[in-house]
Amino acid sequence: VDEINLKIVELLNERGKVVQEIGQQKIKHGIKRFDPVREREVLDMIANVNEGPFETSTLQHIFKTIFQASLELQEDDHRKALLVSRKKKPDNTIVRVKNDIVLGDGSQSFIMGPCAVESYEQV
Repeated sequence: VDEINLKIVELLNERGKVVQEIGQQKIKHGIKRFDPVREREVLDMIANVNEGPFETSTLQHIFKTIFQASLELQEDDHRKALLVSRKKKPDNTIVRVKNDIVLGDGSQSFIMGPCAVESYEQV
């Protein structure tokens, strides 16, 4: 099983390199990176060739995860690395909630709700 796992890792990395090259070509030619028609073709192909023991839905789920990871490899801005900006802006973003609550004006605010706090002690 370990030997097969190593082969899978090698093949996934090989696929990743090809996907990156395809992504560069798509950028060069102004083509969107995500192609739902192509994805459906591959998922249908998997359904047609699968002889088990894995259920087709299981294999399709695995490949959807591979597709998502492949799209992330093609991202040129590496959005996963940093989702917020720490750069200073000339103006703060100020949000008013229920007209009397202001967020983002420089004063300290606490936001709590049923998902953020599970017990009184946590508050």
